[in-house]
Amino acid sequence: MRLPMHGSSTRGGHGSLPRPLTAPLCSLLLLPLMALMMSWKWWCGMASQWQCLLAAGLASLAAACGVADVAAVARTVAALDGPRQQGVLVHGLAVAAYLQGLGIVPAQLGRLLRRCPELYSWLSEERAGVLFSQLMRLGLSAGQAAVCFETQPPAAGMPRFEAAIAVLAPLMAAGSQVAGRSGEQLLGDLLKKQPGGVQLLQYRSEVLQRNVDNLLQLGLSGEQLMISMRRNPALLTRPPERLAKLEAVLQQELGADRQLWAKMLRHHPRWQVAERPLSGSERRRLWR
Repeated sequence: MRLPMHGSSTRGGHGSLPRPLTAPLCSLLLLPLMALMMSWKWWCGMASQWQCLLAAGLASLAAACGVADVAAVARTVAALDGPRQQGVLVHGLAVAAYLQGLGIVPAQLGRLLRRCPELYSWLSEERAGVLFSQLMRLGLSAGQAAVCFETQPPAAGMPRFEAAIAVLAPLMAAGSQVAGRSGEQLLGDLLKKQPGGVQLLQYRSEVLQRNVDNLLQLGLSGEQLMISMRRNPALLTRPPERLAKLEAVLQQELGADRQLWAKMLRHHPRWQVAERPLSGSERRRLWR
């Protein structure tokens, strides 16, 4: 019997080595990859051409808003969906003129264009006019309203703010001891000091009311809730489920009762909305 030589293989044997791919088979495997690369190259080329066309169409708007980097504006607008891109091209100059008429200076117009391009994509009476007028009725100037949108660009995508204002204004009035100031004015005062608080106006009225009711049930009075909101308006964006989990953690780690939990909410509202969970030592330090 002849034994297989070292390095040789037997068909079907355990020690057999895979046969090298033949040239035709390699070609078949490479064809989809090449097609994908060509398709990607084509899409990149089309995207680049569209951005060039956008830049050409946006040059006048960028100039009106005091923005020199038209390409950057084109990239920002290109991130919008198709109808909103077209909207910026059609309505952008008229919206800029409307905002300038409110007293917004070109530098601020430029920041709004770069951060909130969607604001320029609607007729002014359908979006910018509605949102700015609602904030200005709270006592903000046009410039202060613009700062709110610069701080929270998603707010510029909302159609209206009335529903949220209808929940927040009575809350502000009920928790205030300042005579002669309406709930709307107090809400405006909050937004002047905390422009990021405009994120509250993005929430549906029923969601805000549920969160308010939950905080009151946790032991905060109306006045204490308003004070906590002034420190960090985002407290009102936290759903009951999240606060219940945090309360359970404190009860387990520190034996905290409902009264101490309410105290934590009053004095350290930023902890409830932290980007990362606090460690046990950080929570104990705050609790002292």
